Amino acid sequence: MEKPGGKLVAEILDETRDEVREYFGAMNEVRLGARSKVPPKPDKLRVYEAVKESGLPILAGGFMDQPYIWMDIFEVISQEKMLQEMLEAASNKQRQ
Repeated sequence: MEKPGGKLVAEILDETRDEVREYFGAMNEVRLGARSKVPPKPDKLRVYEAVKESGLPILAGGFMDQPYIWMDIFEVISQEKMLQEMLEAASNKQRQ
């Protein structure tokens, strides 16, 4: 049985993943000179980075007792950032 609001949560997570991928894709285009204007950073990515930089725990019962939806959003962003870092490392390795 699906959680109440599960479809809405899945939509939020998909939207978050798309926003973060589009941002990193646009940043890659800026680095390659295909685009001159730096795109605005998605709000959810800004919050993610602020919490990560603060060093506060992002677990239930931790910083402001985040709801599970925020924890899921953070996981999506974390996966996208990790993927981006791996792609950059592989690209840098090929250039050397």
